[in-house]
Amino acid sequence: MRRAATVLVAAALAICGFAAAAWLWRDRPPATGVAILDGLEPQLRALHVHPPADREPNLALELPLIPEVMQVPEGTPTEGMIAFRNAGKGPLTILALAALDERIRMRVEVGGSPYTFGAPIEAGAEGEFIYEVSPLRGDRTVCLSVEVLTNDPHFIASSSGAFGRTVIDLRVRARSSVIVRALDGVVTERGIALGSFFASTGTECRVEIRSLTRAPIEAVESKVSDERLHIELVSSEPAPSRQLRIALLGPLPEGRVSLDVELALHFSDGTPSAIKSLFVFGSAEPDLYFSPRTLMIHSRGGGDRRWKVAILARPGIEIGVPEVLWVTAGSPSTAPASQPAADELIETQVLSRPGSDPQLEIRLRPSALQGIASLELVLPATQAGRRMEARLPIMIHISKM
Repeated sequence: MRRAATVLVAAALAICGFAAAAWLWRDRPPATGVAILDGLEPQLRALHVHPPADREPNLALELPLIPEVMQVPEGTPTEGMIAFRNAGKGPLTILALAALDERIRMRVEVGGSPYTFGAPIEAGAEGEFIYEVSPLRGDRTVCLSVEVLTNDPHFIASSSGAFGRTVIDLRVRARSSVIVRALDGVVTERGIALGSFFASTGTECRVEIRSLTRAPIEAVESKVSDERLHIELVSSEPAPSRQLRIALLGPLPEGRVSLDVELALHFSDGTPSAIKSLFVFGSAEPDLYFSPRTLMIHSRGGGDRRWKVAILARPGIEIGVPEVLWVTAGSPSTAPASQPAADELIETQVLSRPGSDPQLEIRLRPSALQGIASLELVLPATQAGRRMEARLPIMIHISKM
């Protein structure tokens, strides 16, 4: 039994290791060691020889043990640097560089000056691989690789490759070149959070769209996934940033609302249009509802205790007198013959507060008996002749002291 478990654990680890390796290498281009050697000019090819054992160079790259993902602004060329030094005893020669992806270019500097391929880099000398990443789009992480051919024998040749050859991998992810900042409302990492609003009226917020480029934003166009979402430009003069008004128009179905928006920004210097995808979400509530949606009352020995629940209602709604019902077999009803009336357990009152939402005060009567009760409070309301109601489930548990 123990041996079978060990086999299963080993198999699981092997699968995880294979999956991790596949993830790290999913975008990696195939090796081209023979091609980079065959393409050398004769004078450089003549330098591709094994140095004496006591004069071996050592190309030491300053790379983290765990590969980092470099964040680059979307649509913007980016430069970076990888430092190296010759940690060996003899001169190091770099014979060739070959980018394995057209989106990356790399050059070499030693001592702050451009390096000439084939020139000796003395022991202890330091240099830099300077790379430029072309503008990227989207949020997918890619692996950009550059092949380096040297006279360093520590880089072991594969069966079809060449000694002194190594590949530098850069994991790169495009970071949005457009920033969205809330002027009112909330902008989160997921997008624009409109919060909770009445389904019949909708909601709105203003946001600032700012570009990381230096050119002023000349125009903003939008494409939305729902005709009830309206976006308009608030500011009219060209500027590094623009203000937008985003309005979600009612009526809307009650529940969670999720919509997608694409913003196309145009710049005054002719920079290609930048696209910003936003996720607009919120919760469409009925015109009258309680917060919280359910009330749990737990009392030891009964006593005069009170709880308050907020009543959230659209302006202009007239609230009526609440009614308390028993819940039997999942539905409200009048009290069974063996039980007291529901309003003998609790007393309810609507409290009005100037400038604030009204509250429902619930008071547990001192005469309430021990046990568990399931009630439902129904609050009627009207607006312009239209009737509505909000329901509040109430669970009561009265135990001994």
